[in-house]
Amino acid sequence: MKFNQEVCKAFFNFDSGLNKGDGIVSSIYGLIGRNRSLNEAYFKNLERRIEREATLCKTNTSFHNLLIMCWTNLPDGCSKWSTIAMLFFTTDTVDKFARDKLSLNEYKWFKSTAEDTLCHELDLKYGDSLTKYAWDVFNISEHTIAQKSKQSIPDIILGCIFFYSVYQLL
Repeated sequence: MKFNQEVCKAFFNFDSGLNKGDGIVSSIYGLIGRNRSLNEAYFKNLERRIEREATLCKTNTSFHNLLIMCWTNLPDGCSKWSTIAMLFFTTDTVDKFARDKLSLNEYKWFKSTAEDTLCHELDLKYGDSLTKYAWDVFNISEHTIAQKSKQSIPDIILGCIFFYSVYQLL
């Protein structure tokens, strides 16, 4: 559970070691991107609804309440990592609007509170199953998926060239 705090802190603070290279934070954004590409309409609509609600927010507390409301409105029945992607997506989206609307001091309060609240939410949902080991396995898996997706396009092109060459020889 302590490592969840490090992950949440790194998500909000670029100077963390978990942001270095293909670190856990990059993997979280990769997971969000992959989930978003699988259900683009849902993510667009979710972002639109958050934006509409964010226009009503004027204080750091109202943005914090919006963040919690977003989490309670997430769909049930998703896999652990899909839910984590949506938690971080909604957090990132609300954070973007809070950053644009709040004064620097208010935003610092929101950022600190959101970081702690996100960690608490992860701890409540996943308890002891979201350990440093689980995050490391997730990071390695995401990195592997990213490498495979980069390689699949050249493999497809080579396959097409091969079949075209065989076709031309016949």
